[in-house]
Amino acid sequence: MFEMTTQRFAEIATHKDENLIRSTFESIVELMKARKKLLGELSRKVGMSENHSELDLLWVLRYGMEFFPEYSRKEYNDEREKVFSRMVNAGTRNRINTIIGNIEQQNGDNQSET
Repeated sequence: MFEMTTQRFAEIATHKDENLIRSTFESIVELMKARKKLLGELSRKVGMSENHSELDLLWVLRYGMEFFPEYSRKEYNDEREKVFSRMVNAGTRNRINTIIGNIEQQNGDNQSET
């Protein structure tokens, strides 16, 4: 999953602090867990489709970026823009709702104060 080469060990070993070494390895483990979860999500998505087989999944995982790098990046970036837009809109809505909530709490029931 994650190749621990001699060079990688040497880089980590340059940390003098044992806590830093430990946290480095723990972050590598967490990263691998997250990537394994992503692989599971991709596999489930393909498994749910009547139009794709396990062979399709294996081919895409092994060769997909090699054959279609521009297409993959474009699709990813298009979806990422949608996610970013949703996050910005949600953040704006939350800020507005917080401001409105604070105004209502300060004014109580007296609507003439707003």
